[in-house]
Formats: sequence, C-alpha cells, structure tokens
Amino acid sequence: MHDLFYQEDVFQDYDHADKRRRGIQFTIDYQGRWYFHGEQSPGPIKRKALAGLFGGAGQGFMAGKGLSIDENGIYWLKSPESRYQVEVEDVPFIITRYDIHNNDVDLYTNFDEKVALGPDHALDLRPEPHNGVKVLYAEVRKGLWARFATNVYNDFVTKLMKEDQGRIYITSRDRTFEMDVN
Repeated sequence: MHDLFYQEDVFQDYDHADKRRRGIQFTIDYQGRWYFHGEQSPGPIKRKALAGLFGGAGQGFMAGKGLSIDENGIYWLKSPESRYQVEVEDVPFIITRYDIHNNDVDLYTNFDEKVALGPDHALDLRPEPHNGVKVLYAEVRKGLWARFATNVYNDFVTKLMKEDQGRIYITSRDRTFEMDVN
C-alpha cells in the first residue's frame, strides 16, 4: 500500500537549524503537513501513518496520545522517553470530509480521524490567520482543533447550516452550535 502523504512539490523549505536553535523539533504547517527538524534526516514527514501516529490519530496504544497542547498554548509531542516542542502555524488538523447519519454529523481529519460533532466536540466560526476570513473550526480532542478545508467548509455551510437573523447554526447529537457570521 502506498502511504505517501503529500506530493513532493508542496513542501515548504524550512531553516531546520534555526528551528533546532529555537527548541522546535517539529512543525505542522498551515495545511496540516508535518516536518521534522532533527539533526538526522530533517525535512517533511511523508508517511501519513507516521504523521497520524504523532498526532494521536487512529486506534491502538497511541490513539489520543502523542500531540498535546499545554496551558500556555504550546504544542508538544510526547513519547515514552521525552517530549518535543511542536510549532503549529494554525491548527494541527484539517477537516477533509464529513458524513451525516440520522441528522448527526461526523467530521474526518486529514488523518481520517472521526470527530462526532456534538457535546464532546465544539464547533467555532473564527478568522483564520492567513487572510482573516471566518471559517469553521472543530475541536478534535483536548484543546486540539481542526480547520475545515475550504471546499468542505463551503459545502458544509451551504448544505447543512441554517441561517436566522445574521446567525448560522447546526444541531448534531442533541447539541446546537450557533455562530454569529458578522
């Protein structure tokens, strides 16, 4: 099975030595791509399964572990032996698709991690950092958020969200998420 995560031409060219000097061992770019800044073999992490494992996606002993965020908003990758600082350009995950079952919405991240929209997973409409346009974000787990990909956001808002007096809302799993569009 081919597990290459990204095409070669979409990676950013980071100054790995500068990142190491600043104590940054990993970066997650704006599009959710992972980079390693260690002494040996610095560069993009091209295997989706490996980046997903670091992010805590999937099942098994690392599910929900790995990446975390502390009370100061600093991201960390934790291993049994150590922890490594992770620089995140926006949020660590991207919502790449969604499904609807009996009026309940399931979101899926770039690592195919399922997020059951409802009481345990918040939804927020806020400006993204590149151009300030408001987009949807969903909480994946414990302070870790995902930004909706543009095409998914447009489809989701058009097909699922209802509008009433300058506010949009959606109900999933008996929780209504209401947001001001202004």
